[in-house]
Amino acid sequence: MDLRKFEVFSLAVQLGNLSKVGDALGYTQSGVSHMMKNLENELGFKLLVRSRSGIRPTPEGELLLPIIQKMLNCNEQFEQTAASINGLNVGRLRIGAYASVAWHWMPTIINTFREAYPDVKVMLYEGDADEMEENLEKGFIDCAFISKQPHHTADWVPLRKESLVAIIPSNHPLKDADEFPISAFRDESFILTAKGLDYDVNRIFSTYNITPKVMFNTINDLTTISLVKGGAGTSIVTKLSIKDHLNTICWKKLNPPQFRELGILLPSLSEASPAMKKFIDCTKQLVDNNIV
Repeated sequence: MDLRKFEVFSLAVQLGNLSKVGDALGYTQSGVSHMMKNLENELGFKLLVRSRSGIRPTPEGELLLPIIQKMLNCNEQFEQTAASINGLNVGRLRIGAYASVAWHWMPTIINTFREAYPDVKVMLYEGDADEMEENLEKGFIDCAFISKQPHHTADWVPLRKESLVAIIPSNHPLKDADEFPISAFRDESFILTAKGLDYDVNRIFSTYNITPKVMFNTINDLTTISLVKGGAGTSIVTKLSIKDHLNTICWKKLNPPQFRELGILLPSLSEASPAMKKFIDCTKQLVDNNIV
């Protein structure tokens, strides 16, 4: 059984584009297409539907996908465990992360890890909370750097308590205040960053019985910051997301103070591959020593 064909199929469903699959795995697009055609011929039915907008699995492909993904994950864990027994550190890790974490943490974490384990391939995927939880459940990623939510049932590795702050236009009436009261959001035009922060912000507003006047929904922190700077409204973001903008944007501590717990979500810590356990240990050391 040639697992490379199944790996191509799994990644094709995740990325929705055969060219991207080839780039990720080091194959030409024609090579990827050839492997998929061979796999479909072996099985006797189509796995993918191709269209101008990309590719998606057929009903038969949807049925086989979770089984194939489990098979690939088990094979990866087998190879890593066997290599670990032999004193080798090899394997592949697929890491999901919020954009702010990918931008500010991941370069240091990945570079530090690769210096210690150069033969472990690390693949990074940015996404919002819903995307990462879905990809984790389907087995497309091995772990997710995400904020802790009440509905999470997978294993959790806490990393850091992260401050949430208010960002406001430079001419806002509270521009000189030390803090921004959460109750003030009742009268504010609000910009909601829906890629990762929606759970945490909605939790705050629900706790204080506030229905915000959401004027814009953005998909990343940079757009939210730009809109606030332009005077379009106020927002709540993590302090990490404005790390590079602390001197160029008006930001305030929230009153009462608000936090979210940032950590690593993964299906099973005890059953994680040797490479994943080493990656988590590396991350914890960097976080505990305030290097990231």
